[in-house]
Amino acid sequence: MIHDANGRKIGQVTQLHDLSLSDITPYWGDVAAAAATEGAGGIHEAVQNATLKKTSADK
Repeated sequence: MIHDANGRKIGQVTQLHDLSLSDITPYWGDVAAAAATEGAGGIHEAVQNATLKKTSADK
């Protein structure tokens, strides 16, 4: 969940695929980097959408 400074929910980022430990063990560093990159992109998009929504509402 992503909340604004007032505690209102502005978005949510979730993981699409469940991975077993055996699937990622040899590649955990690469998997972690990819997950972090995708998660950050999702957070950025949610914040940007909330900002655009607020800007439109303020007009």
